[in-house]
Formats: sequence, C-alpha cells, structure tokens
Amino acid sequence: MCLVYLIVMSVGLRLAGPAVLRARLLFRLFLLTLPLSALVYWVTPADLGFLPVAWLDANPTIEFGFLLFLYSSAFLGGILQLYNLADRGFSLRIAMDIHSSSRGSMTAEDVVRSYSAGKGIIWMYQKRIDDLIRLRLAEAADDTVRATAAGKRVAARFSWLRRFLRVVA
Repeated sequence: MCLVYLIVMSVGLRLAGPAVLRARLLFRLFLLTLPLSALVYWVTPADLGFLPVAWLDANPTIEFGFLLFLYSSAFLGGILQLYNLADRGFSLRIAMDIHSSSRGSMTAEDVVRSYSAGKGIIWMYQKRIDDLIRLRLAEAADDTVRATAAGKRVAARFSWLRRFLRVVA
C-alpha cells in the first residue's frame, strides 16, 4: 500500500497547483487509500499463497487492525515526515541552495538573498506569516503581527511539548 500511495502521491502533487496545501493534500490522499487497503486485505488470501500457517492469526480483525497500524505508521511517521523535511526544511533548503550555486559556496548575504532558488529569506518569513494569518493563528496590522487566542493556545501547547521533549531552541 505504501508503494501504491507513493504513486498516487506523485500523481497528485504533479496535478496540484502551487497554491494547494500540499501536506493537507497528502493526508487526504492517505485517507482515500485506506478503503483501498481494506479492499486489498479482504480480497487476498490470508496466507498470500505462500505464508506458513504458523504466521497467520486466527482473528482477521486483529490482522486488519495491524495492517492499518503499519500503513498509518509508515505514512504519518515516514512518508509525510520525509515530504515535510524536503519541502519545508530550512537548513536543508540552504544546503541545497549552496550546492546548486555556481561556485559551490555562498556568503551569508548570498544565502539570505538567494534562499529557495532566489526567492530570499524575507519571502520565506512572509510566507510563514501569511500561513499563520490564513490559519487564524496570527493577525497583522501595520507592521505588527500578533498571535490570536488560537495562536496563543497552539504556541503554549508546543512550548510545553518542546520543554517536555527537551528540544533545544
């Protein structure tokens, strides 16, 4: 199912326009592939034609639950995280920009100006602020950005999580 999902994901990302919220699209595609997982599970023989009987569980509901657990874990803990890293990884994007530069090296000023294939770090920050505003986690007036009540709740929860996990700033 992961291979099927990767194919569906590749097609979906190529057909989606740049304005599409890609992580949301990937999650929706995952949800759409869950019924296909169920169908494949229920129409294939329990032993897949080659597994030994000792490997089979007497309760197909438990096996099906295990399938959903493995598929969900592979998606949420693997495929989606890898996509997020490749799409939104700040340090990774800088490393890619340096690698693709004509000299293979950059000054700090070059990095700020040419971040994300020439869009610049200011563009990246503006994109993040626009996302916060669109999600109603922040609001902007003049040159000031303020967290909304929802933004404060999210920030408090993730601040707690970072402290709990001992994530260093």
